[in-house]
Amino acid sequence: MATPEDLSRTSWIPRTHAPIIPRDSELSRVVELVEKPESSLVTLVGPPGAGKTTLALMTAQVVEPSFLDGISFVDLSATRDPALVAQTIAGSLGIADASGEDLVETLVRVLRPRTTLLILDNFEQVLPACLTVRDLLERCPSVKILVTSRAALRLSCEQQCLVPPMSVPDLRRPVIEAEIEQSPAVALFNVRAAAVDPEWQLTGGDAVVAAEICARLDGLPLAIELAASWMGTLTVSAILVQLRRMLDFLVSPQQDRLSRHQTLRAAIRWSENPLSPELQPLFRRLGVFCGGWTFEAAAAVCGDVSATREQLLEGIRELGNHHLLVSHEPPSEVSRFGMLATIREYALERLEESGELPEIRRRHASYYLGLVRSAECAYHSQDQGLWLDELEREYDNLRAVLDWCAAGTDCELNELGLELAAGLWFFWTVRGHIREGRDRLEILLNHSGAKSITAARAKALTAAGWLAWFNSDVAALSPLQEALSLYGELGDEAGLARAMAVKGLCLAVYTEELDAARHVLDEASALSQTTGDPWAMGYSAYGLGHLAARLGASDEALRSFEKSLEIRKAGGNRWGVAYSLYRLSLLALGRGDVMRATELQYQSLSISWELRNKRGMAVSAEVLACLAGIQGRAERAAKLFVVATALLAAAN
Repeated sequence: MATPEDLSRTSWIPRTHAPIIPRDSELSRVVELVEKPESSLVTLVGPPGAGKTTLALMTAQVVEPSFLDGISFVDLSATRDPALVAQTIAGSLGIADASGEDLVETLVRVLRPRTTLLILDNFEQVLPACLTVRDLLERCPSVKILVTSRAALRLSCEQQCLVPPMSVPDLRRPVIEAEIEQSPAVALFNVRAAAVDPEWQLTGGDAVVAAEICARLDGLPLAIELAASWMGTLTVSAILVQLRRMLDFLVSPQQDRLSRHQTLRAAIRWSENPLSPELQPLFRRLGVFCGGWTFEAAAAVCGDVSATREQLLEGIRELGNHHLLVSHEPPSEVSRFGMLATIREYALERLEESGELPEIRRRHASYYLGLVRSAECAYHSQDQGLWLDELEREYDNLRAVLDWCAAGTDCELNELGLELAAGLWFFWTVRGHIREGRDRLEILLNHSGAKSITAARAKALTAAGWLAWFNSDVAALSPLQEALSLYGELGDEAGLARAMAVKGLCLAVYTEELDAARHVLDEASALSQTTGDPWAMGYSAYGLGHLAARLGASDEALRSFEKSLEIRKAGGNRWGVAYSLYRLSLLALGRGDVMRATELQYQSLSISWELRNKRGMAVSAEVLACLAGIQGRAERAAKLFVVATALLAAAN
């Protein structure tokens, strides 16, 4: 069982899997800038593939002792909407978005007392969010931010630090072997080449050829790694021959593109073109995934490029060997794979050029809709925690599908988006993405093709009403009323019972219409008995408990909350069990049974901890602090209140 002292978590820095390469001068410069008292924002700028992220992580390891409240790495590579930057930062800090408060205000409240460093990685695609960065820095004097971006944020407080390509030997004059060995770019090529060809040695003429490869790639780490990955197949001289031809042929015709960006694109294309006819479509199709993918997802979206699952796995393994995708474990059917942001961007361009993009996006959307449907079936089972974790891992892909559906114009896409968004209501509730969920549902519900009478729309309206209710917003009644009308026209009694249960709960908690609340909850309870839906039965009983508590009928409230607990336990709804236990604890406290109240509250806390439900943990810690105070345990009560305050700030 979790104790309140366990609830606070330090921020984290991911371990870089990049090879150790000498960048002492750049590292010293960045460390100096970050540690300057007057320096609050440092931006590492440079071409794609220059190693900005690696340098930022190296910096974090050096300066970590200077930040008493730790360092947090915020990966923005999968974030395209500047409006989601605050949400992404909050998620990395473990701050749940579950209240009506502006999320920037929540971040300021949490960060203001902290001495911490935020690393915002891949900021170039969300540059308008620089105003959020400025707001945080102006109002949080002990917070510093280190940004990696292809473009500067152009804020007055910004200290820019160029991350140049790695230095290469000057081939315009004769060079000696010792000078080649001292080149950081050649050192990187040597490390990667030796990893794929154990017999490779940086000596003699091969050293000069390796130096020329690095020079032609302008010292860009990503391009160098891609070139070196062919050492297991080609000689170093053959790589140089191929590279000369491909670079001359594949330079981007766009004159406004940075020359090093042209070089990087050429290097990626050079690594893709020699792939077999089966691997080339697999490579470009995998670009549709955002934030990584599993083998099962790849099989569903790209499976027709391979005759068997074994061939597909071998294709993925081969792409990994060519450094066109990454996996932090040996490739298998249970591995998770991903692409570097620049390679994924290139793969998507190739997919669009092929004319396959609409079909592959549709497959991608269909697969993740199926995933959400499976998760919904498990929302009220013993596996709900496992499925919540699975949705968390796939959240970037789910966001990508929702973005695509919202941007489309046909009704079929909108229906898909509505069903997927409606299916995420429980995930958004438990994991603190309530505001984002409400915004996404509103966009889809207001879509030009979304006004038809469909089950997906009724379900989405119910989800919108639920999230609004959980967000303490009585505006929940409007979408719930429309949902009830649609369910009535569709003849869907199960949906009707669920929408009634939420409406009755909203009336019982947030309005003075208590007679109406009882009528709706009684009707929902009776209808749910007919449909046999444990969700509606549990929430009808829970709502009647709230209503009885408001009316001062403690015995009736006790019976209703105990009934909701029994139903939820039988159905495996652990999240619902936690809240029933929480309410029963409050009733026990009202009767003066401190020991029973404490026992029940710890049971509730343990489940909330297991499900990573910060709001549940926060309210339990708050009640436990009160209980400790009643028992005369002042020191423990004080500690618990500190924990409760921190958790409430994170949950709100």
